[in-house]
Amino acid sequence: LKSADGSTGADGVPDNYFLAIDPAQLEASLAQVFSTILKAGGAAPAATPARTDAGGFAYQSSQLITPASGTVDAQASGQFQRYSFQANGSLSSTPDWDAGAKLTVQSWNTKNILTLGSSGTIPFRWSNLVAAGLSGGLLVDSQTGVSTTTLSVGENRLEWIRGNSAKETTTGGLRARPTTKLGAIINSTPWFVGKPDAGYSNSAYGGGYGTFSANNTATNSVFVAANDGMLHAFNGDTGDEYFAYVPRAILGTVVATVARRLVPNCSAAIVTNKAQNPTVKPSRK
Repeated sequence: LKSADGSTGADGVPDNYFLAIDPAQLEASLAQVFSTILKAGGAAPAATPARTDAGGFAYQSSQLITPASGTVDAQASGQFQRYSFQANGSLSSTPDWDAGAKLTVQSWNTKNILTLGSSGTIPFRWSNLVAAGLSGGLLVDSQTGVSTTTLSVGENRLEWIRGNSAKETTTGGLRARPTTKLGAIINSTPWFVGKPDAGYSNSAYGGGYGTFSANNTATNSVFVAANDGMLHAFNGDTGDEYFAYVPRAILGTVVATVARRLVPNCSAAIVTNKAQNPTVKPSRK
């Protein structure tokens, strides 16, 4: 038993109960929760595969999540695949495409990865982040919390996030990714976008929605968020990536994904941040 201040003793409040009536108290309680989880160690939490049926196909994610063990790095890799339906309504046993496999063989330097600058999106490249004053988070060691002034360290980490395998264990001390360069997709439901099909009537849409929908040439697309810190946009027909987006708000934490053990001072556990569900809505001008 422990008191609210952490000392041994009973105070009538359950040890796993956190009351917060102001933001500072809430922040302290959450910090205690996360600290307790990290100290507990153990196997990685389970992650549920997600599936979306749309456009006549099934888009499904899966992941391989294993803790670090000895000299073997932790894994948090993902697959994102499209499956066709067979005549009897069941899914084919072979995917039409595997976006994780495609990203793994694509040159890291050709990927269209973006983040948010001061006045709009900017390429997720080291020179752009430095110019925008956003490079600081990549200079912090996620395991020690110590920041370095050696800019090449941050640049190496950014290139690893983009998929540069040359920055992995043997040369840069960063986490090896032997399976795929796509991060684990954890509890993020794929969102399919095809031709406009919002169900508006012509009268409600000024008389033109039916024509607009019939003549629209939009390509099938599917969006999903992954634990590599990115929202990925894929071509729904081919599995090729249109672009990926790294939210500016997580530039200071995405660096944790490069760590060979992923969780500071906890060799048996890895991070499984929930990847949020993307949503796309039709717009009317």
